[in-house]
Amino acid sequence: MRNLIHLNEGWYVKPYHLSDMESFEIETAELISIPHNAFDLPYHYFDESMTQAVFSYHRFLSFDTTQKGKILRLRFEGVAHHAIVYINGKEVTRHAGGYTPFEVDIENHVSYKQDNHLCVVVDGNEHKDIPPFRWCG
Repeated sequence: MRNLIHLNEGWYVKPYHLSDMESFEIETAELISIPHNAFDLPYHYFDESMTQAVFSYHRFLSFDTTQKGKILRLRFEGVAHHAIVYINGKEVTRHAGGYTPFEVDIENHVSYKQDNHLCVVVDGNEHKDIPPFRWCG
C-alpha cells in the first residue's frame, strides 16, 4: 500500500554555506513552507542578477522501524534551476531544470534511530546548459 506524505511545511531556508552540511543551526534560518521564493523582487524595477543566488533548504525527517525495507522516495515538483539533494550530509542526487519534477530514492541513506537531515541546495544562477537560459537544443 502506498502512503503519501506531503512535506510542504516545516522547512528552513538560508543563504547556502558549505558548513550547513555538518552543523546546521536553525537559529540562522527562516522557517517557511513550500513552494517558496527565496526573495521578493520589486514591481517597478529589478536587475535579473538579483535572482541569482544559492540557498539551502533544510528539513528533518523521522522514520520508524516499520518503514525499514520499504521504498522511501522524495518527489520534488520543481526546483529552479539546479538542485543537489543531501541526506545526513551525503549527496544522493542532482537535478537540473526548474520546470521539471524529479524523484529520489532515499531508503539506503536514512537512519531509523535518529532524525535525518534533508538538505536541498538550490542554485538559482543562470547556467548556459540549463534551459531556459541561452539554451539551444
